[in-house]
Amino acid sequence: MNTGGKLLAGMLWATLTVTPALAETWTVIAGDDATEVVFKSKATLESFEGRTRTVNGWIRLDSLNTISWRIEVDLADLDTGIGLRNRHMRENHLHTDEFPVAVFEGEQVSDAIAGPEMTVALVGNFTLHGVSVERTIEIHLKFLPDGDLTASAEFGISLADHEIPRPGFLMMKLADVQQLRVRLFARSTPEEKP
Repeated sequence: MNTGGKLLAGMLWATLTVTPALAETWTVIAGDDATEVVFKSKATLESFEGRTRTVNGWIRLDSLNTISWRIEVDLADLDTGIGLRNRHMRENHLHTDEFPVAVFEGEQVSDAIAGPEMTVALVGNFTLHGVSVERTIEIHLKFLPDGDLTASAEFGISLADHEIPRPGFLMMKLADVQQLRVRLFARSTPEEKP
């Protein structure tokens, strides 16, 4: 099939099975086994991970080429496996009492054609520790046969960009860039016609 034929087939598939005549929204299911945010932190003597399944938000397709989203991660629920380290991370670095969530949100027109799976570079505002930075994050979307959706992404976050203090003493000195792995399961919640 030539490129024009593939494009037309992709658009037809999207029209029939993914993007109805009206907007469709997928709501992230917090706590689901398929929803998880994991960060990997490298320090001088050890590396460790923190994870949470407390993720809320939504992804919306408004037409064949417009996507909007808001994903919110509860930072106070991040768990590194050690209670004291959790407390230090929350109180001394992330300051979760003042900045309880990280948020990635935006709206854009995408040149990607919807299909059973697609990868989209989303440009939006990433807010962490009260500091918003415009980010481009490549996200892989998979539309499931029952109408639900999974999304996944891997990217780095600079602590300096978000004014997050790092431990100063040598043995716990963290790398500035923390690696994040995000997996989301979202349930289809079609919107009614106005």
